[in-house]
Amino acid sequence: MTDLRIGIVGLHNHYHAYPFAEYLRRGLAGMTLVAVADERAELAKAFADAYCGGDWTTDYTRLLGRSDPRCVGKYFRPRQRCGDRGECGWPRVHGPS
Repeated sequence: MTDLRIGIVGLHNHYHAYPFAEYLRRGLAGMTLVAVADERAELAKAFADAYCGGDWTTDYTRLLGRSDPRCVGKYFRPRQRCGDRGECGWPRVHGPS
């Protein structure tokens, strides 16, 4: 069985993103963190160096357009949205503001 390859979009919810990445780094059977996207380049690079082999981008759509990861965790600030679409153009599927 192949590992579930996971990407993280947004590091704003640091109290979720960092512990999740740390558990994956330590080794959760069947899961691998492969990339991160955050608009703050220095933060994304430091996170990627620590948790996912240095694979990072500031372009959320670039991460989502890849053939991997197969699963993406989204860690935006709760009010980081605009209208009916999120900052990166995704339809709102995560409840009311």
